[in-house]
Amino acid sequence: MQQVDKIKYWNDVLNSFVNTSYKKIENLVSFLLKSTLSTAIFGSLRAYYPFLLFGAVVSWNILLATFLVIFAVYCMNNLTDKEEDEVNSPEKASFVNSNEKTLTFAVGSSYIMAIILGFLDSFYTVLILLVPLFAGVIYSIKVSSKLPRLKDIFAVKNIIIAISWAVATTFIPAIHTPNVSWAFIIPILYFFFVKSFVNSVVCDIRDIEGDTANGIRTIPVGIGKEKTKNMLSALTFSIMPVISILLFYGLSLGYFITMAFSMINSYWHINYVSNAEEVSKYMSLLVHGEWIFVIVLCYIITLV
Repeated sequence: MQQVDKIKYWNDVLNSFVNTSYKKIENLVSFLLKSTLSTAIFGSLRAYYPFLLFGAVVSWNILLATFLVIFAVYCMNNLTDKEEDEVNSPEKASFVNSNEKTLTFAVGSSYIMAIILGFLDSFYTVLILLVPLFAGVIYSIKVSSKLPRLKDIFAVKNIIIAISWAVATTFIPAIHTPNVSWAFIIPILYFFFVKSFVNSVVCDIRDIEGDTANGIRTIPVGIGKEKTKNMLSALTFSIMPVISILLFYGLSLGYFITMAFSMINSYWHINYVSNAEEVSKYMSLLVHGEWIFVIVLCYIITLV
């Protein structure tokens, strides 16, 4: 009987430990999502990836600056999107409302530190780092009561996001690569443009209910889920012939495989979000977290 009691005791201890640990992990993940720290972390990995593609020396100051820029831009977006998030993501809206002053300070201080780090590298780096900020301001903030936000104009938000992040992600490692040709730069620019465009529209599919309620005519709201899915799928597969050009300009087959993997991953995201009856609140981890697997795959391939 004593032995049975011991087993029950240790079983209860183990269950309590597992439940407590799970709750703590869930709270941590939830905080990372609501605060946009997870997006900034994964975005830094995305910024690291093209350094590998270009064969450029990695600048850790620039990666830190990129982290700060992404954190600042997405924090600013959260502050301007509180009404939509009340429907799409109530937890995030509540977090933003409770920490509005702190987040506002974080936006300003993060960008100032990013610009200082950029100046330590070069003036061109600063100009590139300013692109996402400029894009975030012109599409998120309403400059006049008579004019709509660019974000509220059909498809403009997605195009601005895609261009700004593609430019920042591609040109920072490009300016650190001696004698790189435009024939190598343009396919990589197109790759990151499509990836950023698809990711932003996938998030709009997830947020279709809140955007409809707030009168925001995103692509999924305007043309419906099915047509959006078909458009994104076609755009995703257009990556393959474009990045194939890189093989003729020195890109290794291994890195080409990682780009193809990323393309297939986007296709999976599109289908998951388009077909799911209820999208998981952790969906953004799947979308932005792909760069963990891409970077790991890069290092595995270099060891083979």
